[in-house]
Amino acid sequence: MLAKDLQKLTKSLEALLFVYGKPIKLSKVKKILKIDSETLNQAIFNLEQNLEKNSGLCLLKNNDQLQLITRSEFSSLIQKILKQEIRENLSPAALETLSIIAYHPNLTKAEIDYVRGVNCAYILRNLLIRGLIEKFPNSKNTYSYKVSTNLLKYLGIKSVKDLPNYQHYFQLINDFVKHEK
Repeated sequence: MLAKDLQKLTKSLEALLFVYGKPIKLSKVKKILKIDSETLNQAIFNLEQNLEKNSGLCLLKNNDQLQLITRSEFSSLIQKILKQEIRENLSPAALETLSIIAYHPNLTKAEIDYVRGVNCAYILRNLLIRGLIEKFPNSKNTYSYKVSTNLLKYLGIKSVKDLPNYQHYFQLINDFVKHEK
């Protein structure tokens, strides 16, 4: 493989790991990037070298999975940031995302992104950290989201169906998501 091609593949691998945000199986990486094991190993080696020299990130390899993570020497900084995020009020974007999940449980990230019109990965992570939503696997080999029991207790309701105009907003979101498909 030419050095230029390997460099492009290495950047593609980095972008994929960054966007994916969680551990991804090597077989899935090979399928997405349309490469064989040997080429993937070259790209992984190259990415590790690049990250070692110039980045606060590193590559976590666990069994047959890869993930882009923050270097351990920055853990105190990351903890400080996360604690600060939890103490801050929810942003309008976070409240909007939380409302979408509350009024239509079991949406996937892609569906939430579609309804909002933007990538919600950061917001979903923030809501998960705060314990306001829960993530669970669904039949589509993806994750769906619902509000947490803690949020229901905080709101003083027994079910999301007790939210104001629940059926109306559920149907609006449902129609919008169906229109996408």
